Amino acid sequence: MSETGARALQLSFDGASWLAMDAHGNYMPLATTEGFDLPELPEGSVVSKLLLPVEQLLSRSFSLPLSSPRYVDQDILAQQLQESTAEQIEDWWLAWQAGQMDDGVAGIMFGLPEAVREQLEAQDAWRQVQTIGVDACARLNARLNERLNEQLHTTLDERNTEIVLADGPIAVFDMDDAGVFFGVWHGGQGGHADGCWRGMRRLNYSENMADEQRATLVENITRSLHAMGWGGDHRVESSAEGESVQMLVTAIGRLSADLHAALNLSAWHGDLLETADLTGRNNGNLTLASHSGLNFRHGSWRVHSGMNLLKPWYRSVAIAALLVVVWVAGMIWQNHHLDTQIRAEQQRIIQSFHTGLPNEKVMIDAMAQLRKAAGTTGAAGGTDGNRAAMWLRQISAMNGVYQRMPWQLKSLSMERGHMSMSGSINDLQTMNKIRQALQQATGAQVKVQDTNLGNNQVQFRMTW
Repeated sequence: MSETGARALQLSFDGASWLAMDAHGNYMPLATTEGFDLPELPEGSVVSKLLLPVEQLLSRSFSLPLSSPRYVDQDILAQQLQESTAEQIEDWWLAWQAGQMDDGVAGIMFGLPEAVREQLEAQDAWRQVQTIGVDACARLNARLNERLNEQLHTTLDERNTEIVLADGPIAVFDMDDAGVFFGVWHGGQGGHADGCWRGMRRLNYSENMADEQRATLVENITRSLHAMGWGGDHRVESSAEGESVQMLVTAIGRLSADLHAALNLSAWHGDLLETADLTGRNNGNLTLASHSGLNFRHGSWRVHSGMNLLKPWYRSVAIAALLVVVWVAGMIWQNHHLDTQIRAEQQRIIQSFHTGLPNEKVMIDAMAQLRKAAGTTGAAGGTDGNRAAMWLRQISAMNGVYQRMPWQLKSLSMERGHMSMSGSINDLQTMNKIRQALQQATGAQVKVQDTNLGNNQVQFRMTW
């Protein structure tokens, strides 16, 4: 069962019939359709994997002067396809397999008709299919991996013979009861485990073919393999006295015994089966579906869940979220800093009020009361009330400037009617704006007495 409770099915299409397989290995034939028309699925089922017939897809090999396979993308391949063929690139959705060769990057690409992609997107049961592959890729990848992973030792002519894959291109075969898959694998810079496919095909085959038809089939297979870069079947053995015999293999996989004999493959390592032991194409495809490798569901057509839809935006969302956090933290810090300064100034006002008017027990409007006291006690600067009123006027003027252009205040003092203030700001231009604003607010000439540049800050002291 899938996450949604629906039964997940793997499907194979051979160009004429559809076959489904559930998670328990049960096979279910589906209604036959014309072309790529999608069949009706069993109720409550969704498609998790789909294999399509290689002969009904666009297939091309490619070579590119790139330094790594990771630089290959849909646009680059579409451009090469347009330059080398008459195909309309907008009619195909491409998928590919590539490897690093000595002279660049090479590989094979397949094209899925856009009309098929639109059909898959139009139906809910098909829209979430996670893997759409090519049956030839699944079949030939499986046969190649068998030979790469096994211990290639056997006995030939009562001698201990070591079977070694030749360094050059390798022909890979697989068969079903109605046809033969074949392709050429070319080892890369890291050997055969790091190579690429240079071509794949499938041709129809029947045990009851006439001799002339069989000869034509063999000729087509041989010509196709040579066109894909295969150097031919040349058995090479080497040995030294007392040592094992080594045979270089240039063809691997699985074939019927009669077709193997017709192809005359001497440098062969693989399985030879009787025709009666070969399975149907769709059955064989589903058995080897896990080796599909290549997947049309990539890039902008990758399967997305609800959360996965955000994946392309994760980086942008994370940066935006970080900026919001920084902005909120800055606002909180700034509000806390301003609140602290306001409380400090309020405390100074209270101290100035009680210092200037010791006989006033009730403080209603400190500024008004101090101004009134200053007007009734004599000349400016002649009493404590005058000094307190002047101090408050300067604080009020500074506060208005600070609200518009905040800076880091370090010290503030008044002596004999003259103010002195030190602080820091980000740059000289802002410091000059503060000086001009203070001069306008206080009506006095504000002078910058000294500055100090360091740690990306401007330390300054102003007097007026």
